[in-house]
Amino acid sequence: MKGQLFSREDLYIDGEVEGSIEMQESKLTVGPNGRVQAGIKAREIVALGTIHGNVEVGDKIDIRKDAKLVGDIRTVRIVIEDGAYFKGSIDIAKPEAVMYEPMPDGTMKLVAVEYIGFKGPAALEGQLFNFNSAPNRYGLDPFYELHVWAWKANPTGHFADNNPDVTCNAAK
Repeated sequence: MKGQLFSREDLYIDGEVEGSIEMQESKLTVGPNGRVQAGIKAREIVALGTIHGNVEVGDKIDIRKDAKLVGDIRTVRIVIEDGAYFKGSIDIAKPEAVMYEPMPDGTMKLVAVEYIGFKGPAALEGQLFNFNSAPNRYGLDPFYELHVWAWKANPTGHFADNNPDVTCNAAK
């Protein structure tokens, strides 16, 4: 099929599509025999086959072990299984964690965000993520992470892991 594809329903493609796909409220699955050469906008994408083109995903993209994706990705969440092929860049639209500091009056104050990725090396606006090997205190597989102290100054650096000026002393 060649052309523009618009859908409000979930879609499974296990053939060839060339053009553009827009389904921002729905899930797109590219099956193992699927060959998509298109710019894609979807709520969620599961790639089992091949995608050539830039993708914009409102929630999550899952690139499975035998899948191939060549293009840039903008998403909130991403999973790239071992064995998958990916060539392009990743723009994480939202952080995986937000950090708050307890205040003496019982309120919580936003102090930083944290980005996490399992493929790397990763970077955000030129700033390299820190690598955490396994085992680690979180019980996770090896991962890359970057703290951004955007709401509270950090004397050890804007992207440092810890901020000596942030405490939980006011927590009750």
